[in-house]
Amino acid sequence: MVMDSSSEDTGTAPDVAEGADPVCVTVPVSAPVAVP
Repeated sequence: MVMDSSSEDTGTAPDVAEGADPVCVTVPVSAPVAVP
């Protein structure tokens, strides 16, 4: 999850390239924003 936050700065494309599912990328982004 922490790595996802770093990738946000780089962009969403790199996350998908690494093999992360688009859903996982969308959930972590929405979850951290909603929780805190």
